[in-house]
Amino acid sequence: MKDDLVILAFNDKSSQEHSTTSEIENMIRLLQDSVEKNIQLSISAVLSSSGYTFNDANLLYTEVKQASNYRMFFGHKCIIHSEDLTLDSKEYTFPAEKEKMLLDALMLCKMELAGKLLDEILNSARSYPFTVFNSLLLRLISSICSTFEGLENISKYPLDCDFNSFFAALCKCETIDEIQSTFNKIFDNVFSIVEKKRNSKYWLLINKVIDIINQNYADENLCLNSIALKVGFSKGYLGKLFRIYTSKSVPDYINQTRIEKAAKLLEVSEMPIQDISAKVGFSSNNYFYKVFKKSMGLTPLDFRQKAKDMT
Repeated sequence: MKDDLVILAFNDKSSQEHSTTSEIENMIRLLQDSVEKNIQLSISAVLSSSGYTFNDANLLYTEVKQASNYRMFFGHKCIIHSEDLTLDSKEYTFPAEKEKMLLDALMLCKMELAGKLLDEILNSARSYPFTVFNSLLLRLISSICSTFEGLENISKYPLDCDFNSFFAALCKCETIDEIQSTFNKIFDNVFSIVEKKRNSKYWLLINKVIDIINQNYADENLCLNSIALKVGFSKGYLGKLFRIYTSKSVPDYINQTRIEKAAKLLEVSEMPIQDISAKVGFSSNNYFYKVFKKSMGLTPLDFRQKAKDMT
């Protein structure tokens, strides 16, 4: 068949369906091992629903062909039972806030955080039709390429990224792990180039500001003016420079840091929400709720409940 598929039709008249399925799986595993050993190829297999006649071959072919896409999540040499694939009937909602956090992490060259967010975004579509995953991947590629172009313009330093080759490499990926690895390679390449540039006096200043925010986010008086006094620059100059190098204002970065700390406390503690608000530096509970909802897409209470449901 086309599309690198080989179709096998089994006709079994016995009433022991489970036994027949086990025998077929054993044959598939033997075939997978033999192919891998002799011609260095990895093959995946999909078992369709049973109980149909040969007249239903076209229907079953469509079923297994669609199910075969999910080897992306099951990995190489997997055996997928198409009737066990339960797809979410709800409309998929793209995690726009996580994408925003991912792009922010890339602008700030936070490799570990970027990798974690990428993993969460990619896996958010695994229980939906495969077309959803393809659309998600195309959007991510476009957003990330645009972010690196912006980073290149900011740093005034060529990042030597061949995005056509990057896209071609992603198209060859057969599993989600390979996709993540391909993304991580370009992240590593870009970050290593930017790291050399970061020895400049401007990046050293930006990193100093970020350190001040990370150490003092709980202080409700922390602001652009207080940070500017600490580093010895005017707030106008510092604010402009910070936005150029991070694409964020200092107040927005302070709020982002506070929200990240608050989200962690909501996940791991039973501390009252108003206490968390004060602990991370917000002087107003109403403002905390407003900023949290805008950043995370959920109220603090809903975020805590969702975190509990996932554990």
